[in-house]
Amino acid sequence: MKFFPVLALVALTSTAAFAQQNNDEVLNGLIRQSIAYYPQLKQQRQAVSLSQSRTQLAESGNKPTVSGDASYTYIWPLQKVAFEIPGLGSNAIQFAPRNNYNVGVSVSQTVYDWGKTNAAIDKARIESILSEQNVEQATHQLAYQVAQIYFSIVYLQKAITVQLAQESLVSETAKVIENRIKSGDEIDYNLVATNVRYKNVRTRIVDLRNQLDRQFILLSSLVGKDVHADIPTTGSFDLTTLTSQDSVSLANNWDIRVSKTKEMVAEKDIEAAKAAKLPSLSFVGNTGFKNGFQPEIDKFRFNGGLGFHLSAPIYSGKRHIIQEDIARKNLQMSQYGTEAASVAVQSQLDQARSELRSTSEKLRLSETQLEEAKYGLKLADVRFQNGVITQLEIQSAQTALEEAEFQRIQYQYQQALARLEVNRLLGTKIW
Repeated sequence: MKFFPVLALVALTSTAAFAQQNNDEVLNGLIRQSIAYYPQLKQQRQAVSLSQSRTQLAESGNKPTVSGDASYTYIWPLQKVAFEIPGLGSNAIQFAPRNNYNVGVSVSQTVYDWGKTNAAIDKARIESILSEQNVEQATHQLAYQVAQIYFSIVYLQKAITVQLAQESLVSETAKVIENRIKSGDEIDYNLVATNVRYKNVRTRIVDLRNQLDRQFILLSSLVGKDVHADIPTTGSFDLTTLTSQDSVSLANNWDIRVSKTKEMVAEKDIEAAKAAKLPSLSFVGNTGFKNGFQPEIDKFRFNGGLGFHLSAPIYSGKRHIIQEDIARKNLQMSQYGTEAASVAVQSQLDQARSELRSTSEKLRLSETQLEEAKYGLKLADVRFQNGVITQLEIQSAQTALEEAEFQRIQYQYQQALARLEVNRLLGTKIW
């Protein structure tokens, strides 16, 4: 029986076997599929389209309004004046026909409104940018969520591999003990203890496989299809698109970027509230055909008119003042929100970087511990074969190697998550 080569193969698998797989392509493919499928992103993309339509609506305020009109009015009593003309008898002047018809076209064009329309347009454009940023932020979060689940799957696959190797070791140990019992060199108790340990390993394998299935189900719900065939069993925690620069600023953090855009929206709200209390000058014109013109009031005639219309608010119950005050308070809230987001993100970044440094150091130490555990098991294997040490001692060496391998995988996983968190906070695009 040889214990060491089996675990050596596990170590080789966990570090180099993925050389034949392109980890970036696998993960990026999953991220792109999730971005194309995820329903909430589709909903937010529709919000962008809605914002663009609102911008177009605001821009239409600078364009003329043309409308066609047609009306009919029946008048009673008739408006007329009767009078007597000597020699001609009784006569009357009718001021309007009983049946009045009017068909025409009217035009209205804002000439100058002291920035009222432009303020509305600017606000709509900034809100459209905010909607686009919301989509980018949601896409960014979804990409990192997919990456986290992918790394958890890689971790569970590696953990199961370690447990399977441990299961093989315990099984071989049980066979050796059985042979020694037959020859009278071992007692039944050691075999029972080994079988119990074997069942414990099997239980951990079942538990890990259940966790792995749950992660596959979760990732499939984000991608929109079963992803078992898309993820190799020899995945890795490496991702070349991740940055390790500590000097990168938080300017690209999506929480801060969105918060600053909300400030810009609030500033445009103030401008719109100020402009609402200003006058508006418009050009108006109309033309068409109608009756009612003296002296032949029943005859249709072509007519038209041109002019200007000035509208200025005089009193509205302080409504404009209150609206401006509300807009200023919204701006202040947005500024506080940006400040709070900056503090929170900086704190999260410092914690993530601290976690990254800690796990990197633990990983370095675990590499040394793993090599020592491998060498210890190799020596214990030789001595166990020669009957120098007991079953308890060989199992202790096996357990030490299992724990060392597990610790290394856990630290690799924690390091990958810490790197992901740092890059998420820095706004790094990983797809």
